Amino acid sequence: MCLTFPFYYPSGNLTRCMSTAHIITLAPFLSRYYNSSQLSMLQFAPESVISQIFNNIDWTPEEIQRLESSVLSSTQYAFCAQPGVPFNESVTFEPVPSIGCPYEAPPVMLECPDSVDPTIDPTTDPTTDPTTDPTTDPTTDPTSGAVSLITLSVTVLLFAMIAMILI
Repeated sequence: MCLTFPFYYPSGNLTRCMSTAHIITLAPFLSRYYNSSQLSMLQFAPESVISQIFNNIDWTPEEIQRLESSVLSSTQYAFCAQPGVPFNESVTFEPVPSIGCPYEAPPVMLECPDSVDPTIDPTTDPTTDPTTDPTTDPTTDPTSGAVSLITLSVTVLLFAMIAMILI
């Protein structure tokens, strides 16, 4: 997915969107194959030259890992344009944001039963409590927390998108 997509979705009048690692920030990786004078020309090189450079690399698993590490820490080239705006008038370069803490998955809120027996009527089954209705009582409804979490997530996402648009 294009990294600039969240900045204009859903109402932007943009027809083109692209993001990629800035080729110059990949110089530490490419310097293992090319000298500094060759690398200095990369910033203005046509796509065919850059493609040829990458096609000449022996892509071992180690080289793939090295390039992946370079891309993840490189400056990103972001481009979005309205209809009729030339490519070179909408260019921005953005550094990769720094994340201060590792991702922690939220706790699991729902657990499905191993099996459900459709022949058991919960209103007549002695193992169920007929005084509570799980569809209306949020203290016994196992999905009420998930619904609240989804609602909260959507609300936060909408506020973040609005903030990005206003900035």
